Amino acid sequence: MVDLTVNDIIAERPCGSVTPLVVGIEESLFPIIIIKERKEDLVSINEDTPIGIKSTSIGDKKCNVYAIIIKFGENFDNIYDIWFDYGDDNHKDFLELLRKQHRVVVDFRDENNERHITLEFENTVKEHIDDYIEKCSEKILIKKDKNDNIIKLDKVEKHTTWEDNDIEDLMDKIFDDYPSIEDLWEEL
Repeated sequence: MVDLTVNDIIAERPCGSVTPLVVGIEESLFPIIIIKERKEDLVSINEDTPIGIKSTSIGDKKCNVYAIIIKFGENFDNIYDIWFDYGDDNHKDFLELLRKQHRVVVDFRDENNERHITLEFENTVKEHIDDYIEKCSEKILIKKDKNDNIIKLDKVEKHTTWEDNDIEDLMDKIFDDYPSIEDLWEEL
């Protein structure tokens, strides 16, 4: 496995992107949220900027997603959303680590991947993460196979049964219900 740096990973990401990463520092792993934005859009973000964080779990019969929404400042000029699918190993690893942290770390990078500022704030969403993981880890019965008119069932965690298109369908429904991230923020 090749070790990549943060710059390797975000080099091709566009401005406005939010990347949740598990970063190895010495012998420990830490969840860090990288926000890449144009320099002129980062001017208003500093150590004194008010920060709001909200989260929600949204699901249907097939799957569940988890959103973290972070707002920097009083208005909606700098609001960012991250959507997680517990069926994705990278998302699962990030959430498993984040739920154990007392602080959320957000690292702002400009279009040249230069660090603008790193902010830390209280992790007020970790209990919501626990609830989301619990929903995704519920045991459900699925049909395993059929032999001589006997149907065998298997008990598996819910997140192992959904497909990418199930997540896409759910996300489409969410964005139909909430045309903007600001609408979802106000609802929470």
